[in-house]
Amino acid sequence: MAKPTPATPHPKPLSLLGRVEPAMGLSYPEAGKAAGVTSRTVSRRLEDADFHARVSRRRGERVAQVTGALTAMSTEALQVLRECMAEGRAADRLRAAQLTLVLMSRLRHETEIEERLAALERQLQEGGDH
Repeated sequence: MAKPTPATPHPKPLSLLGRVEPAMGLSYPEAGKAAGVTSRTVSRRLEDADFHARVSRRRGERVAQVTGALTAMSTEALQVLRECMAEGRAADRLRAAQLTLVLMSRLRHETEIEERLAALERQLQEGGDH
């Protein structure tokens, strides 16, 4: 990779956002290669609070998109579990049943945590009088 010269200086931290964004989730060397910079440049840019916040926000947006897609697929996934439990070999039915119970437990736990966190946030906003 060529060193920056006065004619080709390092990009400003925020100008890298569009080039680093597709590489989110990659290692620094992989992200740097995708963005056309070194891994050290990626590391330095992520030290910039504004750049880091924007990358984090974009990651959050992508997670929300994936979550939406998974939610849309959940009905089909439940049907597959139902079919496995009804028609599969005994081992397949057992695995489908176990998976269903594990996922149900996780969802219940996460929902409970979210409810408790929301209650705490309400208390903080109301001045903690409860």
